[in-house]
Amino acid sequence: MKALTTLIISSILLTTAPTSAAPAQPVPETQDTPETVENDTVDTLDAYGTYGADATQAADLATAMDAFASAGMPLPELRIYFHSSDDACRGNHGLYGKGGDKHRVDFCTSVASVIRHELAHAWEHHNMAESTRETFMEQADLANWNDHDAPHPSRAIEQVAYLISWGLDSQPLQRITANQNSEDLDRFELLTGSQSPRIAHWDDEAAAPRRTRPVVEGSSTAVDFQ
Repeated sequence: MKALTTLIISSILLTTAPTSAAPAQPVPETQDTPETVENDTVDTLDAYGTYGADATQAADLATAMDAFASAGMPLPELRIYFHSSDDACRGNHGLYGKGGDKHRVDFCTSVASVIRHELAHAWEHHNMAESTRETFMEQADLANWNDHDAPHPSRAIEQVAYLISWGLDSQPLQRITANQNSEDLDRFELLTGSQSPRIAHWDDEAAAPRRTRPVVEGSSTAVDFQ
């Protein structure tokens, strides 16, 4: 209360000071910022520079970043913005490299796959060799890398981000579905240099001792569990 009273008195003295007082010093110009960003609850979260995220969005982002780190795929330094309208993402759910800034990511949703997708764009731009991009385009039979006049599915850059996001999903893949996903798993390995964490548990299963069904009287042999 004492500090507040002192502040009020100081304000009154300033507003009633004689006109002959020394002129106020000009306020220095501030540096340009990318844009005004909605910021409902949290100002700045972590070393990456995260703005406008609520607690849920911050947790979703941390989960996505952990997925990259755990896979040995370090992300570059980024400034990450969350918005309440998709206008900031040009009508999309997310946007990487807005205005040519390759250290900026904007999110207009908190859907986990979208967060991983945009972070995948950042990882690809800063880490992937040009020869890997060319090999992927050849294998995927895609003619353009990032032609903005072409539909998203025909852009190799979007397919790359999709595959990385898919490969880093926290949901493990079962062997029974491996055949239908084998091409995607191979391409994830091509792009990142390592196998998808979604099949890491397969190694544990292979190392586990095989269980056998007890021999039942009248049967000819024991049958391995599959």
